[in-house]
Amino acid sequence: MGMTPALYQRFGTEMLEALRRDGIEPSQVDIRLNGTGAVFFAGIHKTLPREEDLVDSPEVTRRLREWFGDSQDRPLRRPYDSMWRLGLEPVPSDVDLNINSTAVVRAARAHWRAHHSDRYPGDFMGGHGYLDKQTVMGAFSALAEWASRWEGELGRPLSLGVFESSGPFDATRLGRALSSHLRDTDWIIHLPDTPMAWRTPRSRITAPLNSQGAVLESSSPTAPATITALTFPRSLRNNPSRTDSDSSPQPRPPSKIQRNDPSRGR
Repeated sequence: MGMTPALYQRFGTEMLEALRRDGIEPSQVDIRLNGTGAVFFAGIHKTLPREEDLVDSPEVTRRLREWFGDSQDRPLRRPYDSMWRLGLEPVPSDVDLNINSTAVVRAARAHWRAHHSDRYPGDFMGGHGYLDKQTVMGAFSALAEWASRWEGELGRPLSLGVFESSGPFDATRLGRALSSHLRDTDWIIHLPDTPMAWRTPRSRITAPLNSQGAVLESSSPTAPATITALTFPRSLRNNPSRTDSDSSPQPRPPSKIQRNDPSRGR
């Protein structure tokens, strides 16, 4: 969301380059876009509020009515960025990445045993099946720098979930409707056996071609308005906390990586 094909390619390429500088080869990782950023709507557990839920928030109610009017034909699940644009959340929706790699997990385990042997006396994965964010950032400095830089470039938080190569647990085996296990329908950024997967037919982004069949270069690094214009009324396309007269630079959204307590799971 909010990336041109050219920016999306650079995003993935620089992520693989950062992992390589940290000692992880592209052949050792499976990287997928997860969450609302991949499918536009949030999961079934996150519903879009209605007027009756907002009796104490008249300004939010006004924005909601400006968006939908009196129509009751509304999405049940939250669209990407909708809570931020309504003023109910302080930052835009995140870019939620799953990095599935036993090599990354082993390297992180070796790093923390060598430098902080008392930090993980028991289950290194915290019983959650993934590494906590501070563990990842502490063990992989190039990846941490990449994430921080791209949070600034995209203007939204990045959330990195690192799992074993088998990926997240399949919660449907327990009868749950919500599960982030690996699927063929996932938005795949990179596969070990399909380098630079975003250039293959599996990519969800199709770059525009010229008459000779070559990819057209974009003159603009990002085009979030192309997406938001299709979804939100004009007055909600910018940060709802700003006025037209406020031209001062806006602070970068706080990193999800920084906000999470190291002792807590994802």
